[in-house]
Amino acid sequence: MVRTKEGIYTAKPKKVVILWDLDNKPPRGPPYQAAMALKKVAQHFGNLVDISAYANRHAFIHLPQWVVEERRERRRMDILERKGVSTPSEPYICSVCGRKCKTHLDLKKHFRQLHERERQKKLNRMRSLKGKKRQRFKERFIDGNEKYNEAARTLTSPKVGYGLASELRRAGVFVKTVEDKPQENFTNIPKPHS
Repeated sequence: MVRTKEGIYTAKPKKVVILWDLDNKPPRGPPYQAAMALKKVAQHFGNLVDISAYANRHAFIHLPQWVVEERRERRRMDILERKGVSTPSEPYICSVCGRKCKTHLDLKKHFRQLHERERQKKLNRMRSLKGKKRQRFKERFIDGNEKYNEAARTLTSPKVGYGLASELRRAGVFVKTVEDKPQENFTNIPKPHS
């Protein structure tokens, strides 16, 4: 019990901490939505203080079946669009600059050739700066560029895995990679004397 400003004793607010084992319970769908749903459910039990996810490196490399199917379907649609068999009802629009493209492959090519190259130029420029100039340049051109980040998430697939760690971090989850060896179990703990 804690005493309020009015002098009334009330129960302490409950605090909730989530420790997520990604090796045994990976998200069954998009990781960002899964983390946000988990946070929403946890808030029903009390004030959510912290959320952390732990997994070995295999969890971040592995592609779940739903990701494989999603990518296979996107590749199939790209092939049909390139051949001219399938045409989208509306043109694809670049979320960074608003340019309209006829096919998804044209949109990806536009994004890589224009926006990714511009981003790389800015990162190279930032790396050449030092101190306050670097910080100001980073704040102005690199940080908070949500249009670019959102477009990059949808148009480019990560070289390894499907972006599990980055999507969980975006949802506010602390992500930690643990060692591949089996974790210590509790059967070897000596029992207290009675």
